[in-house]
Amino acid sequence: MAQPTATKATKAASLAQIKAKVTKLTSDKKMPATMHAQALKIKQMTTALAEVSAATIADAMEILDNMSEEITTRVTAIDAATATADANLAADKSDKLKWEVDVVELSNTADAEGSTANTADLKRQSLAGIYTVKNNAFQDQVAHYHEDVSQFTTEIEGVGSIVKVIQTLVDSC
Repeated sequence: MAQPTATKATKAASLAQIKAKVTKLTSDKKMPATMHAQALKIKQMTTALAEVSAATIADAMEILDNMSEEITTRVTAIDAATATADANLAADKSDKLKWEVDVVELSNTADAEGSTANTADLKRQSLAGIYTVKNNAFQDQVAHYHEDVSQFTTEIEGVGSIVKVIQTLVDSC
């Protein structure tokens, strides 16, 4: 089925419309490099073609629309992936902060337990020192204890005898 030939004005308007879309696509910075190269080729073709058929213009418009839809779809997918990544990053930062707080709390607990253990150890060492001092004093004095006890016993008996003599003298007076 043959399409009727378009008038020059219609062709010029269509060509101007294609040029505008191609210019818009070539200036889009988000477009992938391969798509950008294709858009530049189409731009060169539109400037080189003086006369085109309505079918060619329709095909070019369809190609441009498809490119535009594909770019829009890709940009939407990239935006969605970026949003998901941002959400994941925020959640991970929150988890990291919670982990850091937990680490600090556990470290503080470990320090407190270490301090308690050190205090108990110091008390144990202090008691051991007191025991050592008293044990050494006992060991030093135990050898002389029996001698001292027998001497004290003799002295007590002597004092007891003196007290009896004094008591007898007091009683006779």
